[in-house]
Amino acid sequence: MNPYDAARNLADSIKKSNEYIDFKNSKEKVYSIASSKKMLDNLQEKVMELQMMSMQGIEVSDEQISNVQKMQEVAILDENIKDYFDKEMKLEQLMNDVSKIISEVVEI
Repeated sequence: MNPYDAARNLADSIKKSNEYIDFKNSKEKVYSIASSKKMLDNLQEKVMELQMMSMQGIEVSDEQISNVQKMQEVAILDENIKDYFDKEMKLEQLMNDVSKIISEVVEI
């Protein structure tokens, strides 16, 4: 089997997995509630901003990190966002496991 075909089959299999379906449904639920969507978007924007600063060699202060942590603490009080984060972590674990299996086989 051609590696590209196998990758497409793997992608299709992942899209049919419980982890992906649960994540997708949870994301749709969060994004259907304006207040939850806004809170999640703001948090993700702030996290991305700090990541960009770090990648550009700009020092991220303890205060900035603390502010994002507080935003996360508030966000997970929203049951829909908490569920979204839980489902996202399970999907990420699946993706990491798949990547690890591939890396072990090709000895990267």
